[in-house]
Amino acid sequence: MSDDEVMALLIHGAIAVVTWWAWLHGVLGPKHLGRRVPGRLVLAQAPLLALGVVVLLLGVFAASDVVGTIYMGFYTVVGAAWIGAFCWLIGLLGVHPRDDAVERRNPAAVVFLLCAIVGLAAAFAGSNFGDGPGWWVVAFCAAISMGTVLGLWMLVSAFTGDVETITIGRDTPTGLRCGLLLIALGIVMGRAAAGDWVDVPSTLVDFAAIGWVAPLLALGEVVVGLAMRPRPNLPSMPMPIFFRGLLPGVVYVAMAVLYVVLVGWW
Repeated sequence: MSDDEVMALLIHGAIAVVTWWAWLHGVLGPKHLGRRVPGRLVLAQAPLLALGVVVLLLGVFAASDVVGTIYMGFYTVVGAAWIGAFCWLIGLLGVHPRDDAVERRNPAAVVFLLCAIVGLAAAFAGSNFGDGPGWWVVAFCAAISMGTVLGLWMLVSAFTGDVETITIGRDTPTGLRCGLLLIALGIVMGRAAAGDWVDVPSTLVDFAAIGWVAPLLALGEVVVGLAMRPRPNLPSMPMPIFFRGLLPGVVYVAMAVLYVVLVGWW
């Protein structure tokens, strides 16, 4: 490993330690111990689950000079730092892990946050696929892929009010549907960020050419979210967790997976 890679490893390692500790302290801190919060322990383990997804995908799709070498450990640490940083900033999505999931014991927030972390991990994992000159390429691709997922979610939330439905309305179907949407966006953006590195302009062109489906998925949630938003004057739907949550969410993920399969190898 070169000197800059050693420095990057140390910096990312420090970021991972600090952000993971902050996440665990916020979810499992002393004032929360003994409280019966649905999904609290699962939420605490969410970063580890996300990192496991990244490591699994790295082992299958990473460049040949990464798999089975010391660089697997290097990029695992880098992934831990990026996942930890996202968990630390996850409140930007409008759903706060400590305030909404733990303090208010909101199951809709728990489900949404679990899926969101996995979705952002998928977006990060794709930025590791392909040959490139160094770790900074991974950082650049991760920034645009994860940033696009966050940006699209903010637009969806602005039009639909899904955040308020999750945090104030405590609507679990909406939390599940929106969480699965983030997984679908992460899959598409991860594939858009994958590929051999040429230069910045080529990367941005390829990213846009492949990632155009993600805004369509986000638009689909705008339509579905507005149509299925709970209202006092509307009759309740039977099995809401399935019809308003799981079914449309699975459709989002299935469309993303099918699209990635059809696009094929980078």
